[in-house]
Amino acid sequence: MLVPELRAHGIHLVTSSHESETTERIGRELFESEILPKLAPPETFELSKLQSLPNLKTAVIFPDKLWFTVPPGLPFLLSVQK
Repeated sequence: MLVPELRAHGIHLVTSSHESETTERIGRELFESEILPKLAPPETFELSKLQSLPNLKTAVIFPDKLWFTVPPGLPFLLSVQK
């Protein structure tokens, strides 16, 4: 409901980077400039490492047994102005 109202004012919410080539390119650029530099390099995941994860801390675990913790302060929303 809010999306059409925002669009009328020139604000476009992107919920999937696959909407178009432009949104995919912008999403990749934002990720590479604003998110990736703040992430620690992935480490080999072992179940015992979960015990060292502090309370309320988030981690990403990949199927190939790699993981990294998500640092605090990582933005939930990114924006670009044209």
